[in-house]
Amino acid sequence: MVSAAIPNTLASIAIIFGTRGGLSDVGKIAAVLAAKEMQQENIRLVAIGGEHDDLCDVDVTYEGGAQELRKELSALPITRINLDEHGSGQQLKAQLQGISTVVAAVGNRQPFMARTIARDTQATINAMEDKQRLVVLGSFGVGEDFLVPNFITRLWSVMLSTILRGARTDLMQQESIVTQSSLDYLLVKPTGKSNAI
Repeated sequence: MVSAAIPNTLASIAIIFGTRGGLSDVGKIAAVLAAKEMQQENIRLVAIGGEHDDLCDVDVTYEGGAQELRKELSALPITRINLDEHGSGQQLKAQLQGISTVVAAVGNRQPFMARTIARDTQATINAMEDKQRLVVLGSFGVGEDFLVPNFITRLWSVMLSTILRGARTDLMQQESIVTQSSLDYLLVKPTGKSNAI
């Protein structure tokens, strides 16, 4: 499904998310929130994943959250693009045509899952035009994040250098791809929040 070009305004946004994993879940939440806050003609939603991947698969843990998020996602017009298929780059480029800001929240950091963060980010950048702005979801603990060391940051550092080495490599490649691009970009590295916030 290819939509008509969106007028190039500050309010036009594309949200690209993967079909599996925590970083992708953040993209799915962003998609739902954008759909509530913006006019539908100013938003494009793109899921990067295989033909049989569930676009509404989420792994959120707050009470009732997963069921509610699945329901809201299933009602949205989401275009699926499989990067393993011939012509997927052109499909992605068509989805980003006329968009002023692209938000990419792809892949995962979980153990035992395929590492696609760098690949999906590179495909996104390849499909963008120089005048577009890129907002990318990365991860704290990779590159410079300027966090004050505490128990959580130290634990995450140990995890990234042991059981999540593949995720760390993928995230480092993503950061390099983004920072070496010619795009105006914002690299977001959330640290999570508690229910108290």
